[in-house]
Amino acid sequence: MSKSYTNPVAYDSAVSEVRNQLEFGTEMQAMVAASDELRELDPEHPLVVALEVRIRRASKVNFMALRSKLAASTRFPA
Repeated sequence: MSKSYTNPVAYDSAVSEVRNQLEFGTEMQAMVAASDELRELDPEHPLVVALEVRIRRASKVNFMALRSKLAASTRFPA
């Protein structure tokens, strides 16, 4: 057997969720879950890479915001 069977409904659902997270995703865990689900079905799908880039960017923004809050509360420069 050359390749295992992929349920087309599950595949379409995973792709749809990744697209949704790319456009509207704000929760880091939901974005990671969507990326993981599609990666399991099709590790080379271009949306996997696109969502992972968005996750990294969101992580950096969250870190900068946290660092700014910490600096403001301790009155040290960021």
